[in-house]
Amino acid sequence: MLDWLGAHPTGAPGGAIEHWLGSVWADTVFMVGVFLLHYGRLTGRRGVIAKASRQDLAHADVLRDPGTGLYAHGYHCGETIWCFWGRASSFRSATQ
Repeated sequence: MLDWLGAHPTGAPGGAIEHWLGSVWADTVFMVGVFLLHYGRLTGRRGVIAKASRQDLAHADVLRDPGTGLYAHGYHCGETIWCFWGRASSFRSATQ
């Protein structure tokens, strides 16, 4: 998984990992973030943990509603889908 993530460059704002081409989803930061944090911690690879942090920030820049702090469901081709996504928003709240 780590090799795959490194082999797929992204064109999304801030380097956020794309859910599919041109799309950034809250699901992605939740799933990839959890993987990167656990993998980094288990292997002692601080760079992987740092990558998880960068992804959290990159996704927040694209998806976070400044008024509520909640994550929108997604972003596709320059437009944010302003349906708040509980799983990613609760993940974000738990990491603060």
